[in-house]
Amino acid sequence: MAATRHVKKNREVKRERYLSPTEITQLGQAMRDCERDGTESPYMVAALKLLILTGCRLGEIQQLKWEYIQGNSLNLPDSKTGAKKVYLGQTALEALAEIERQPGNPYVICGKLPGSYLTDFQRPWRRIRTRADLENVRIHDLRHTYASGAVSMGESLPMIGKLLGHTQVQTTAPYAHLQDAPMHEALAAYGYHGTKDRIYQTLADMNCTALRESIRRIDFATDFLMPEHFQAHIEQVACHSHTKVAPYWGEVENPDQDPNKPTVVTRGRKIESITIGKMPGRQAIIYNKRKAAIEQGKTFWFKVWDIDPTDTTKKIWRVELRAGKRELKDKWQLTTFQDIEDCIGDVFAEATDQIRYLDDHQTDQNVSRQSLHPLWQAVLKAHEENLCDYRAGITPNQLKEIIKERQIEIHLQQIIGNAASIAALEELTDTEIREEFSGQIMQTLQNKIDGPTETFWGSRNRTKQRSHFQI
Repeated sequence: MAATRHVKKNREVKRERYLSPTEITQLGQAMRDCERDGTESPYMVAALKLLILTGCRLGEIQQLKWEYIQGNSLNLPDSKTGAKKVYLGQTALEALAEIERQPGNPYVICGKLPGSYLTDFQRPWRRIRTRADLENVRIHDLRHTYASGAVSMGESLPMIGKLLGHTQVQTTAPYAHLQDAPMHEALAAYGYHGTKDRIYQTLADMNCTALRESIRRIDFATDFLMPEHFQAHIEQVACHSHTKVAPYWGEVENPDQDPNKPTVVTRGRKIESITIGKMPGRQAIIYNKRKAAIEQGKTFWFKVWDIDPTDTTKKIWRVELRAGKRELKDKWQLTTFQDIEDCIGDVFAEATDQIRYLDDHQTDQNVSRQSLHPLWQAVLKAHEENLCDYRAGITPNQLKEIIKERQIEIHLQQIIGNAASIAALEELTDTEIREEFSGQIMQTLQNKIDGPTETFWGSRNRTKQRSHFQI
């Protein structure tokens, strides 16, 4: 056999497989059937349940000892990432309670030999997955499924990383796109108000009351059926003066790149996505939504668009504007649904004014005089038609002044109320209040300011920090 030195290996494509609710039902039925007819070891079935319910790695469940189970958690002394604690839900605790303990065997998942743990997982797993009609599912995909369930229930990526025992954020990053999937489907089916109503109805059905809302991100996306020859070009993006416009080629993000630079994702030198800005601030993305829908398995979009997914002549491009927590809360002071409904249109109006996509083949060096691409004109029209009712017609600076005036008025009312209480406690007459009291209050306040303690200045500084506006 000839040596194959200096031959470049094909790039390995990582698999990310998550079981759908239907597939989980199929697997559950197959495991129950195996338990009932005795075709597989009950410890094998128990191990699969724990993999799904805990998100542990196969080796962690395989070598799990009863002594590691302490209350409602697993305290694993040695895992791939070192010692870690795995918190157990009620269903996982019930699954553990059903496992028969063998005298003299410290392991939860017992093997055939006395005092041993089960070692042969692959052959039983292949039989079980065949019975469940899940031929392409690996045991490790059960761990992915646990993570995808946590994402669907609203857990953040750092929390999911802790649940899975990841030490690096990059390891948890592949689950990021799952965060949006349930929301996208609900919004596509019911719209914004319908989805919000369903959220509150679900809370009501659970006898829950939402005491406080905190909106961390708002997206506004518009899809366009573009000519078959359309391609996005990085040089046609015009941004605010502080934002550099420079192409970044490749599918892997450069950690040293300026976050304000528009970045592109390319394939075969054809741009599929241009991103301007960075979350949790403000971001605009122009991308090939048709291709994204196919690659992510979100075929419901083709029903929304009313086009045949096999018709490759129909090119759907999306312009998506995103406002993160920094943009919403720090800059615009928007935190609740009512805040969003009052002026989210102003947020996106400012975004489309500062980020633009220019028309083809223009020679004027002053981009402010260049005409907009028909795509961006359509974006502005869509915003005007759909977000008009969500505009207050104010800028962040105007909003800042309104909030400041409101806060000052509140504090003045508090001062007046406190002064009236002091006058009453000192039993001052009306004449004394009118002629002397205000001067006494001013002198007392000045003494406190000039005094040896830092109480006044500390309060002032804390208020400045709380009242910081990022404009």
